[in-house]
Amino acid sequence: DFYALIHLDEHRKMCDREVRNGAAFSAGAMQAIADMSGVVVVATYTAPPDGLLPERSSGTCRGPVALPPLDPIKLIADVPELKFPDPPGPEAALFLRRLWGTLQFRLIFYLQERVNGLHLRGSDDNLEGFLKAYHQAATTSNSSKADRLRACIDCCVSTISTQDDEEKMHNVSRLLRGVKDGNGELGTLGYHFPRQVNDLVVLPDGRISGSLRMLLAKLDPELPVYAVGAQGMKWVLTKNGDLLSRTPLEEAYTWTLACRAAINEVLAFNVRKGPVFSIKGTDLKCGRIFPRQDKKVFTFDQLVPDVIYYADEPGRVNATCHDSHPRADIFFRTTKDEVVLIDITGSGGKNVAKKEQKLFEVLGEMQTDIDKDLGNTSEIHHGVTVHGVVLAPFDMEESTEQETDSGNWVMVVRGEKARELLGGLTQVLRWFEENDSGASV
Repeated sequence: DFYALIHLDEHRKMCDREVRNGAAFSAGAMQAIADMSGVVVVATYTAPPDGLLPERSSGTCRGPVALPPLDPIKLIADVPELKFPDPPGPEAALFLRRLWGTLQFRLIFYLQERVNGLHLRGSDDNLEGFLKAYHQAATTSNSSKADRLRACIDCCVSTISTQDDEEKMHNVSRLLRGVKDGNGELGTLGYHFPRQVNDLVVLPDGRISGSLRMLLAKLDPELPVYAVGAQGMKWVLTKNGDLLSRTPLEEAYTWTLACRAAINEVLAFNVRKGPVFSIKGTDLKCGRIFPRQDKKVFTFDQLVPDVIYYADEPGRVNATCHDSHPRADIFFRTTKDEVVLIDITGSGGKNVAKKEQKLFEVLGEMQTDIDKDLGNTSEIHHGVTVHGVVLAPFDMEESTEQETDSGNWVMVVRGEKARELLGGLTQVLRWFEENDSGASV
């Protein structure tokens, strides 16, 4: 007697599917092996085998399964060299908690392509050198906690393709957005799934995307905003020093929303009511609505319709202003004179409710000033309506929307609906999550 476990992968390679009965041959081969005494067959695939009868399978999964992303907390706990002796807790100073979050974000990205060396220690000399340097930085006895966190962050600086050596890939923006598998949308990419497009991942909702490193190494020749958005994410991952502002989640949404607008020429925010905004996403630029932190002083003069803007504030790529930008991480103006402010948060519960209320109040004050033609508005503001969106991917409550008497919408997009707008970057969403204290990377 014997027991055998047989793993079948890429069943479509067995024979040419264009040949008559090709699919039946593959299904028959798989069933014949499974019928052997003492044999258990596990077949992995992203498209179910054609003609495989459910009754011939002891446990058929009819959809692709997304492998979980690396968990920074578990890695730090399980790998001795990665343990930080005194990590900041919920009561620590905010800047320490942000440094800790930044370290987790950078560490996971650095280890993505080196995880095999963690399973087979001693097989990767470069990884072993990194672990030694990281451990030394984390345990230097005469350094403060902040300095040790910064030193560990600097150890994790990753090398990513520069624009000079990036590879052009038509429709890679659609991969960033996430595409359906099979003979549908993925077929429009001009590639035969899965062999001609390397480094693909399955997202939690079953769509297909590329790994973060692959997406960062490509250029979309049809959509210039793709390269601009990728530049922001690369900057977060590769710059030395502190990342004290909450930029990774903001950069992720900036990149995906700009590409979504450029592909669809509209942005909808997955709520039951509320407007769908016509926006072509012709460019992605740094800018401000509020010149300083005073929310009563604002200007739309520099907003070009159909251009997506991200806030010119510390922590964002190409930023020139030293003040944070109130109530909006991303914003845009449509050709219908709608101005939309998007606020992004990695927290949930009461923090999201506070953001909603504050955004609602600010939009009401702005609309009042516009309608009354007060001194801090100009002729270019006439006829403008302002709307607001809060994106809260970690808040598991229902998404909501409310409209003011002046026709201003405030939409709070939570949980799964907010994650859907991240497209392919949902694969690394765990890296952005805030801890219980409300601090995020």
